[in-house]
Amino acid sequence: MRATNILLSLTAALLIVGAGCNNVPADTSTNTGAIALPGDSSAANVNSSADASTPATAKIDGTWKTYTNASLGYGFKWPTTGRYAPMWSASFAKDGNSSIKDGCYVTADGKSETISVEGSSFCHTSDTAKDDSSATDYYVTKKGGQYVVLTFTKNKDAAKNFSWNDYRATLAQIVSTYAITK
Repeated sequence: MRATNILLSLTAALLIVGAGCNNVPADTSTNTGAIALPGDSSAANVNSSADASTPATAKIDGTWKTYTNASLGYGFKWPTTGRYAPMWSASFAKDGNSSIKDGCYVTADGKSETISVEGSSFCHTSDTAKDDSSATDYYVTKKGGQYVVLTFTKNKDAAKNFSWNDYRATLAQIVSTYAITK
């Protein structure tokens, strides 16, 4: 009986202490250190852990977080764990920014394609290192008088069963969650 009471007390204490854990506010639109494009007005940057496997067809679950930019009125979700969880940043560029041409991010060797998500048109520019060790993907869309630039970076982990196709499928899944919030 005494052991049961102690066990119940410990369980209650753990529940009370743990109740506030893992609460992350949905609006993380403050600048947290991203390298902004020249002329940018704001940026956000998030680094993700890549320890566990996240299949490209992973369901959006509790390990995915939401980024919301209240001032421009958009948001999207991203995986915080898994083999294909990218590091990312969100930045803004005004018309005339030399990094954006015809609505696409300009890179020396990047390949661009246009995709549509929830009524928003994105130009996706993909730039993979010549040795296939890393990649940077830019998704650009126009929101009001500014371009929203979502930048995803990843270093290939040769020790794991890593596929750039699966990684890019994960990016497509992330971008598919993009939504206008106002």
